[in-house]
Amino acid sequence: MGYETGIKNSFGNVHNAVLLKQGLLLSIQQTLETASLFDIDGLLFQEKIAKEELDHAFYYQYLFWKERAKMLWFKDGDQNTAFFHVVVKGRNNFMGFIVYGLIMSLLRIKFWTFIKIFMLSLL
Repeated sequence: MGYETGIKNSFGNVHNAVLLKQGLLLSIQQTLETASLFDIDGLLFQEKIAKEELDHAFYYQYLFWKERAKMLWFKDGDQNTAFFHVVVKGRNNFMGFIVYGLIMSLLRIKFWTFIKIFMLSLL
């Protein structure tokens, strides 16, 4: 079972739910514009419920995208992690090589400086 199938099984089709709730709210609001004074209380209550249901649908859609992003990160994150470790290891090896070369150069310079001073002191 792929990650997309698992998400759909967990959340259902949240995108259709959002569209349906938006359509319901819109139709209630359009009916409110032409409703008589006797029907307004009931329609306002229906509008309130439709807004709450739409908020819930948006929340589930948010959870859907959050979970999907996490799954994509896990899938692609392994490749990125491997790349990161290769780069860091290469950088560390390269920096170690440079530092080792600098230390050896300094030791050679100090050694030859010591030899020169020693030889001059013998004269």
